Amino acid sequence: MGTQAGRTAIHNLASIGDGLKAIYQETNDYSLWHYVALDVGVGMVYPGHGDYPEDYDPRQRHWYQQIKQSGELSWMPLTIDASTGQPVLTAAAPVRAPNGAIIGATAIDLPLRRILNFHTVAQPWLNEAR
Repeated sequence: MGTQAGRTAIHNLASIGDGLKAIYQETNDYSLWHYVALDVGVGMVYPGHGDYPEDYDPRQRHWYQQIKQSGELSWMPLTIDASTGQPVLTAAAPVRAPNGAIIGATAIDLPLRRILNFHTVAQPWLNEAR
């Protein structure tokens, strides 16, 4: 990224990598990805991975656009993860500049299968449960 804003954003994102890693290590029993995307077109995901569709742009995703509109922490409706094809629930929040302006969004994806695995069925209902 050739712009000064882009270089600054990359530098700032690099400084939060350890924080994303720590959050992931605390939540990896039920989380899939933790990520940040900024208006200037840079972002990061932890743990790092590929397999995004060729035209993937997080700024075009529902979670990003919703946060830009609402400006507050929000849970998104069930969606399909762009790289794994798994159904996920996403919690997202705005990323703000020091002046309070929203400059991006951060989110965590929770795979539906992992969430459902945390809930066990009571023994009396077990035979009737699906």
